Amino acid sequence: MPVSQPGGHPIDQHDSSMASKQDSLPVRQGAVTPTQLVKATFYLTPNLVMRLEEIRYTRMRRGERIDKSALVREALELLPE
Repeated sequence: MPVSQPGGHPIDQHDSSMASKQDSLPVRQGAVTPTQLVKATFYLTPNLVMRLEEIRYTRMRRGERIDKSALVREALELLPE
């Protein structure tokens, strides 16, 4: 079903489906498997996207292989219920 992004550009919205890209997973002990992940789309402000990239880049410089999805999962785990 087509929906509009903030900015008015139509996009296709698909039902949530299981993610299958293994290269998008962090490489660390206890990492989740692709069959445990559900694909979801969220909209962020440009400042939040920049912060996410900066954090990812900082961790990559330290030798940690991590993607944006793993950082978002980590941030959500830190939020109180």
